[in-house]
Amino acid sequence: MTWRSLRLRLTVAAVLSVSLALLIAGVGLINLFERHVGRRVDDELETTLRSLVAALEIDANGRVALTREPGDPRYEQVTSGHYWQVAASGTEAIRSRSLWDHALELPRDELAIGQLHRHRVIGPGGATLRVVERSVVVVGTTNGPGTPTSMTVRVAAATDAAEVTRAVDHYAGELASSLLVLATVLLAAAMAQIFVGLRPLDRVRLSVLDVLAGRRKRVVAEGPGEVMPLVEAVNGLLNAQEMAIASARMRAADLAHGLKTPLAVLATGAERLRARGETDIADEIDDLVAMMRRHVSRELSRARLASQLPRSARSEVGSIATRIARTLARGPRGDEITFEIDVPADVTVPMEPDDLAEVLGALMENAQKWANQRVRVGTTTATGVMQITISDDGPGVPADKLHRLGARGVRLDERVEGNGLGIAIAADILEAYGGSMAFASREGFVVTISLPSSQRSGIESDPRFR
Repeated sequence: MTWRSLRLRLTVAAVLSVSLALLIAGVGLINLFERHVGRRVDDELETTLRSLVAALEIDANGRVALTREPGDPRYEQVTSGHYWQVAASGTEAIRSRSLWDHALELPRDELAIGQLHRHRVIGPGGATLRVVERSVVVVGTTNGPGTPTSMTVRVAAATDAAEVTRAVDHYAGELASSLLVLATVLLAAAMAQIFVGLRPLDRVRLSVLDVLAGRRKRVVAEGPGEVMPLVEAVNGLLNAQEMAIASARMRAADLAHGLKTPLAVLATGAERLRARGETDIADEIDDLVAMMRRHVSRELSRARLASQLPRSARSEVGSIATRIARTLARGPRGDEITFEIDVPADVTVPMEPDDLAEVLGALMENAQKWANQRVRVGTTTATGVMQITISDDGPGVPADKLHRLGARGVRLDERVEGNGLGIAIAADILEAYGGSMAFASREGFVVTISLPSSQRSGIESDPRFR
């Protein structure tokens, strides 16, 4: 798959979108969890504050005292990470056992009575503490019964912030595993959705390949409303192409028939001039007639090939070559040349029989012209390629002239009759079927035809359309 593949683009988009969505969701969930845990911790600290405030009193010596301490055993364990402290101006602070000989260094800010403040301070061992504190007024009696007094007290409860961090980290690890499983499920669902969504396009592609291979004349595919306009457009294009090709063929046929009579008249006139002894003019007219006939033959060949799409028909090489050999044996040099058809009966190539006959006919006729005694037709099969060889025992072609073979109207030796179009037309036909032709001179002259063993159109063999 290349980047031009719609399936690859949709897959990459699905991976990116799912990854981004889960990343944002993960960050958001971790932040929500951290805020939730922080609120729970602050609620516990506030509960501790309320317990401390409820137990505050002023003793007989005018000092702040606690009637009872919080019952949480974590406040009894030294440096447990859970602490409380009660401090009044001018008196020694009351601290939880967990603080041991350490005091909470609270900010020196003014607290309104009853107002909660939250801080982060450094506690025992350099740990960062979350602190909740409140300023309250404690009312008591001193200096004898019935004498009221009051005192402003700062009550603080703290817990190690690392506990929140550890909880968040543990939650993030479990969340990452869950999100990874969710990402796998979502991507699998996205891939299934892409596969199902692109199936109509695959059906259209296969139907187009059937048209290109000649198995159908029109694209036949049922699909959703978004795909059917494409099918209708392709079928409209095929209709227009068919009409244009039919019109071109008719024009080419009209041209050929229209020129046939004038060319015959010119050839007859040339013969009359030659009979009068005006051979120079007659030769010039003959050359012009031959040139015009070559052009007509070329255009008719092009028109016929242009009207044909690759077909699914197969032709038997041996039977067609044998039939051509019998025909050539009845013509000039038929008694002098022996044809050897060394082709198994089951060997076929993906070509229309008429096209294969025209290719083999041109090449076998050319070989007969130059052969001394023998023309051989054989086949070999390689991986995905069928090769047909037509060889003769004639003089061959000089190596420096091999590249000129197949050019239209080019004749390397004027002593043998011909118009120089046979090999060129054969090359055009082979090209229309995805084949090629190569020439070599070894013990005579050898033409090698290479064809795919199964007919595939250019678009069908292109990996971008698979």
